[in-house]
Amino acid sequence: MDDRIRANAGTGRSVFQSRRLADDDRHRQASRVLDLVRDSVVALDLHGRITYVNRAAEELHGMTSVKIVGRTARTTLFAENKLTFDTAWREVLATGEWRGQ
Repeated sequence: MDDRIRANAGTGRSVFQSRRLADDDRHRQASRVLDLVRDSVVALDLHGRITYVNRAAEELHGMTSVKIVGRTARTTLFAENKLTFDTAWREVLATGEWRGQ
């Protein structure tokens, strides 16, 4: 993905949430695949809270998923550039998508 960022508005559930046991297996499989990706992957709920980060995101931000998940992206990952996050987040909520660098 180079240095581009893409965001999609979801249904209000985490990218991986669906139906109990079968979905737990899908979640583990998806997490394993995303951990192999060299690009930073961060999933947010509709309130801007972080629901998932892959290993590349942990390395990029210098924090483990345990310290990141559940916190807001605005204050955790964009603490130094909240205006950029706010602008992008408004577009995601309004149009369902944002693409940028």
